[in-house]
Amino acid sequence: MHPISITTDRLNMHFNYSNKIVALILLVSAIFFSEALCAQQGRKRVKYIYSEVLDYDKSIVDAQRLIGKVQLEYEGTMFYCDSAYLYANDDFDAFSNIRIVKSGQFFVTGDVGHFSKQNSAATLTNNITLRDDQMTLNTDHLVFNTATEVANYYGGGKIVSNANKNTLTSERGIYNSKTETFFFRKYVVLKNPDYEVKCDTMQYNNGTEVTHFFGPTTITGDDSEIYCENGYYNTKKDQSRFGKNATVRSEKTILKGDSIFYDGKKGIGEVFKNVTIRDTTQNYIISGNYGKHIEKTKESFVTQRALLTQIFDKDSLYMHADTLKALPDSAGNNIIYAYHHVKIFKPDMQGKCDSLVYTQGDSTMRMYYQPVLWHMQNQITGDSLTLYTASGKLQSLLVKGNAFIISD
Repeated sequence: MHPISITTDRLNMHFNYSNKIVALILLVSAIFFSEALCAQQGRKRVKYIYSEVLDYDKSIVDAQRLIGKVQLEYEGTMFYCDSAYLYANDDFDAFSNIRIVKSGQFFVTGDVGHFSKQNSAATLTNNITLRDDQMTLNTDHLVFNTATEVANYYGGGKIVSNANKNTLTSERGIYNSKTETFFFRKYVVLKNPDYEVKCDTMQYNNGTEVTHFFGPTTITGDDSEIYCENGYYNTKKDQSRFGKNATVRSEKTILKGDSIFYDGKKGIGEVFKNVTIRDTTQNYIISGNYGKHIEKTKESFVTQRALLTQIFDKDSLYMHADTLKALPDSAGNNIIYAYHHVKIFKPDMQGKCDSLVYTQGDSTMRMYYQPVLWHMQNQITGDSLTLYTASGKLQSLLVKGNAFIISD
C-alpha cells in the first residue's frame, strides 16, 4: 500500500481553488439573499441592461463606469446614453445622447443628466426635448419625475402643440403628463395664427382644453386687444371670461367692465358691473352695470343705471334711461334707442320722455311719450319732439301733436 503524498504546492492550489468556490457560492448567496430581501421589503432597483464596457476604478470615481450604448431600466422607464456612472445607491449620472423612454407615453432627450432613485427624478441640462402625443417641449434645464410624470423646466422653455401648432414660451413651466395639465410662469407668450397672449401666469388643461390667465394679461388679435388680470378661455365651447380691470379695445370702441364674458359659438358678449363703452370715432360713452352685444344683429345694449355721454367741443350731452340700445345704420353710424324714464341734460337744454331715438349720423333726436323739453326760457311739450342739432347746438325743433310752448 502506497502512502498518500500531497505536496505543499498542490495543497495550496487545492485550498485556493476551494476558497474561490466558497467565495463564489457566498457571493451568489449574498446576491440572491439581497434580491430576495429587496423583493420582500418592496425596494425598487435600477436594472443594468447593457453596455459595451463595464468597469470599476475607485481612483476615477466610486461607481461602476458604463461605456458605449448604455441601457438602464427603472420601473418600466428605459434610460439610454453613451456613458454613465452607476452608484451603489442606484443613482446614476448619464452623459451624451441621453434618451428617457416610456413606451406610448413620453420621450425625453438631453446632453447631461442625473437620476435620483429616491426621488424618481431625472435632472437634465443642455439641448433637452420632451415629447408626448400632445406636445413638444424644448429647454436647457429640466427636472422630470418618472413616477408622477411631472416635468419642471427653468431658465426658459418653448412648447409647440402637436394638434394646432400653437407656440408657447415662458421662463418657467410645469407639465403633468398624467393629468395633461400645463402651468407656465413669468414672461408667458402664446402665439396662435389668430391671436397672441402675453401674461404673467397661465394654466392649461389639454383634456378640458381650458386656459386660465392670472396676473396682467394682454390678448392681441387682428383687430382687437383684450387686457385683464384674471380669466379663462374654453377652446371646446369657445367661451371666455376676462376679469379684474377687463378692457377690450378695437378700432372704434373701448369696452371696460369688472367682468367680460364671451360666447364665440353664439356670438354673444356680456359685461358685468362698472360697464363703460366708448366710441372713439363718434366721441360718446355709454355706462351702466350690465351690457350685452349680439354679433348677428350688431346690437348692443346697456341697462341698470344706463347713461350716455355725448362729448362735444365745449360741453357734453347726458342721457339717462332704464335701457340704452345701439344699432348701426347702413352707413355704419349708430342709432341710439333709450327706453323708459328717459332724461337728457345739457347746459343749454334739458328734457324728459319715456322713449327716445338718437341718430348720430345726422345728430337728430326724437322724443316720444309725454316729452318735455326746456330750452333757454321755454318749456315745450307735444305728442313727439324732433330736435335737429349740429355740434351739440339745437338748430331747429319740430313738435307734432298737441304742441304747446310756455315762455318765462
